[in-house]
Amino acid sequence: MFEVKNPGKKIKSILEELGTNYEIKVIDAEQCIYRNLQNGFDIEVSGLNNQKQAFKADIYVWDCRNGSRIVDRVQNVTSLNELKEKLEELSVKYS
Repeated sequence: MFEVKNPGKKIKSILEELGTNYEIKVIDAEQCIYRNLQNGFDIEVSGLNNQKQAFKADIYVWDCRNGSRIVDRVQNVTSLNELKEKLEELSVKYS
């Protein structure tokens, strides 16, 4: 059986920087940063629940209106500032 790690210090501090629109949620057995846009679209940020100093995240936008399918993705985000920028762009695009 696969054990899901608890959210670590790194992902918690990133969540704090992103604000109250985001939460930590287990998706596909990984602690991810998650936002429900309240209109059938969700945003998932994966790759940040680790102890590595390097910052490498992938962002997925899910269309959950008829099942669940990925409709947009941004891969290899390498800084907190870039993450904030991309999340803002995607939030506006899918709101």
